[in-house]
Amino acid sequence: MELERIQEVLKKIEDGTVTSAEGLELLAPMLQQDLKVQDYADIDLNRGFRQGMPEVIYGEGKTAEQIAGIAAAMAEREIGNIMITRLSAEKAREVGKSIPIDYEAIPRIGFVNRRQNSEKIGKIAVVAAGTSDLPVAEEAAVTAENYGNNVVRIYDVGVAGLHRLLHRLPDITDANVVIAVAGMEGALVSVVGGLVSCPVIGVPTSVGYGANLHGIAALLSMLNSCASGVSIVNIDNGFGAGVLASKINRQSSKEEGRKILLWDLDGTLTESGPGITNSVRYALKQMGIDETDQGKLDRFVGPPLQESFKKYYGMTPEEAEEAVVQYRVYFRNTGMFENSVYKGVKETLEKLRSEGYVLAVATSKPEIFTIQIMEHFGIRDYFSVIGGSTMDCSRIRKRDVIAYVLSLLGVRKEDRVLMIGDRENDVEGAAANGIPCLGVLYGYGSAEELENAGAAALSRDAASIPEAVDELFRKGLKGRI
Repeated sequence: MELERIQEVLKKIEDGTVTSAEGLELLAPMLQQDLKVQDYADIDLNRGFRQGMPEVIYGEGKTAEQIAGIAAAMAEREIGNIMITRLSAEKAREVGKSIPIDYEAIPRIGFVNRRQNSEKIGKIAVVAAGTSDLPVAEEAAVTAENYGNNVVRIYDVGVAGLHRLLHRLPDITDANVVIAVAGMEGALVSVVGGLVSCPVIGVPTSVGYGANLHGIAALLSMLNSCASGVSIVNIDNGFGAGVLASKINRQSSKEEGRKILLWDLDGTLTESGPGITNSVRYALKQMGIDETDQGKLDRFVGPPLQESFKKYYGMTPEEAEEAVVQYRVYFRNTGMFENSVYKGVKETLEKLRSEGYVLAVATSKPEIFTIQIMEHFGIRDYFSVIGGSTMDCSRIRKRDVIAYVLSLLGVRKEDRVLMIGDRENDVEGAAANGIPCLGVLYGYGSAEELENAGAAALSRDAASIPEAVDELFRKGLKGRI
């Protein structure tokens, strides 16, 4: 999170929206290394830079007052997803009196300043021998999810009923890393280690009868595993396993490269035509033009406004600029919400994100309006990056918006990128950045328009997008994918 905030400030300095002096003032608190909390804590603020994960609060041994004080100090620095491990329900209630907290009872983990991590990558399988192992297994799973990993849970598949494990084998062998959690004699780790090609992290639990010795028997059994590629963490240390698995998974995903989908907004995610055309009609009327032809107004959905006013009504650059100002008067107050999310879009976004795709928005609509619209309709959290045009029109062309979003994503040569949009400017803007485009037919462009522009494929509705995306990535079309 700290790195993202620093990148955001540096981008503002680069764009000229803040001066270098103002930028330095914004950066100064982020560059502080330590933060003392009274006389009982010294928070390591730079841990997120060094390790990619902020400091975690270990709840056992601390009072509720101390936990709340540390968490509040971190939250004031805008650190998100502050984890508190080994937190009892009673202590969580006490902490909650001082600072808002989300508490998950089974893993005994609390979150302060919790934020949706929209970019989930790779795959971690958490395999637990028995239901009694779930507190430790869930500690591992929730930790891994918090750090941006796709996690599949496979529970109650111990060696006493080996067929249960074998039935779930496809889910296990498809993972980049497996966390195997078991008490009793701990045999599950050796079995899993002998079935998969990826690293296996064994977590012995203290579940078992007398000779289990509070997990020591399972620990010694796992340490003596005859399966290769197995490493063991401490007894009941689900958190440690989740962190280690996250680092392995992210490294594996980094080597493979990300699968990134850039989405247009108007006509692709939302049916924004009524709000846009009503705003255009209002702007034209203020400019002395009474437009009653809906077809002519529909042409404004998608392309940059200023260019459309010049193209379709012969306005000078100054007149087009004034028309945009008038457009925003109506749009800001009313037109923005004369809008709706297309049927099936949310389900499609959920499916694609669960499959490991990184989602981002690249739209010609001003970024400030885009974020408001996406928050209003409950789709912002699906996206890692949201990029749009600037209010001063310095960035309005689709090709420039796409280049801006790619820079925010930090796209590397091993990443594969696909644009999804409904108009020719989406296809052409993507092509200018070396990216193919999947055209959608439920928006405001026709099949002829999209095909003539060079769309790689067409989807008839939102529900068919995942299949089309998978097929394009399998084909490996020329360009970024």
